[in-house]
Amino acid sequence: MMNRFGIGLLRLSLQLIVVSADQTFCSLLSCQESDVVGRALDDLLSPRDRRGALALSKAISGGAVSDEAPHAVIDQSVGLRVGTIDHRTRIRLSRDSEGFFALVERLQGDADLLDRMSRGDHYFTSVLRHSEDGVAVLDADNQLLRHNAQFFELLRVTNARGIAVTEDAVTGLPLRELLPAAVFRRLASYLSVRTDDDVELTEQATHHGRTLQVRVTPLSAPLRGRIGALVFLRDVTVQVLLAERDARVMRDMEDSRAFQEAMLPSYDPPKGFALDVVFRPVDRIGGDFYDAASIPGGMRVLVGDATGHGVRAALVTILVRCEYEAIKLSAATPAHAMKLLNDRIASTYPELAIVFTACIMDVSAETGAVTFACGAHPPPVLVTEGAVREIEATGSFLGSSVVPTFTDTTAQLSPGETLFLLTDGVEEAGTPTPFGGEPMRRALADSARCEKPAAALHQRLLAYLSPRAPDDDVIVLAITRKRPEKQEDT
Repeated sequence: MMNRFGIGLLRLSLQLIVVSADQTFCSLLSCQESDVVGRALDDLLSPRDRRGALALSKAISGGAVSDEAPHAVIDQSVGLRVGTIDHRTRIRLSRDSEGFFALVERLQGDADLLDRMSRGDHYFTSVLRHSEDGVAVLDADNQLLRHNAQFFELLRVTNARGIAVTEDAVTGLPLRELLPAAVFRRLASYLSVRTDDDVELTEQATHHGRTLQVRVTPLSAPLRGRIGALVFLRDVTVQVLLAERDARVMRDMEDSRAFQEAMLPSYDPPKGFALDVVFRPVDRIGGDFYDAASIPGGMRVLVGDATGHGVRAALVTILVRCEYEAIKLSAATPAHAMKLLNDRIASTYPELAIVFTACIMDVSAETGAVTFACGAHPPPVLVTEGAVREIEATGSFLGSSVVPTFTDTTAQLSPGETLFLLTDGVEEAGTPTPFGGEPMRRALADSARCEKPAAALHQRLLAYLSPRAPDDDVIVLAITRKRPEKQEDT
């Protein structure tokens, strides 16, 4: 078979005299068998490669292959001279019952088989030694040939009496005899049958209080089929515990999301008006919130944004919503409602340092008159026949001050017009060019013509950001005053 790979064979006596050379060797070195038979191996070493010749001679004279080490191999790159021609070769010299034999390959680059085998063997030995995982090599009968210390430590092999065995005692034994079959059931079954299938196996089990993951990768050779397997053993206890913790957190987050969604209002606006809302937290739960409720003569809506997002911001929204529920119907005006809400949060939870923005708006069901107050919140946007206008307003952040500044601002919502309330996750979305500005103005103008203006604006935001996603919570609340003919149809 070596002929197929360009590897020649030399037979040598115990005195390292060439006894025979196969046809591949003669072809590789462009010689006749008679040119080398009867010559000492030393005579074939090229004087131009003194380093290689010296290394090979030292290995031989040092007893690297001898009666005491019959299975040892000397692997050396060395120059050989046949006639007047020098050849760069790699020799693997071994001992057998008749003397010595040498596998010889001409080195012409990285494609040479023996060179690859040697470098691969050194690399694998390094991997065995330094790997944090347990690594073992099995032969075709699934017997343990080589393993590193980590493999032995993770396996914790014991005898029938439960006494730990030594590391040397396991070499040469079938791996299935070293495994607790009741633990590694699939692996034990896999190792009990000799097969030429190149099917990998992965199994995870708990062994001596640790979660171990084992992976078996078959090894195959040309013509011979399966010649063994690599076994990797890894302690994944920490990863499993972290995954279980993450799964619990995710379940809690999903429950929290359902709870937060259940707190969102279900509200039908006054006759002649349409209310459309989109609420999209960037995480499973978020820090944006809204409310809509009936008041004498119309409706009152709230849109707010707790600083940040995620769990803390979501908890803040719950506190704010609870305090708002206590005052939303008793406050005479939006500015009054803002002050009451701010004072309750600032005085009740000073140690939490809660900070949030908000806009509270009253809309008259009869006239469409709008009164609103903002606290550091994006101002309302009025869209009239494609014209987009921000209604300026000023006000303080809520929660951090007991001396806030809130002012009522008035506007008019006429039939056919739409009023948008947004959180900053809309206009600040996108880098390096945010959605706010001209892109948002065009999107607002187009969305106001749609039956669901809030949903339409949100879709235009996603299209603008694509393929990225919003990096902040988003609320779009749209109040549309219907035209008289549309009121009759509803």
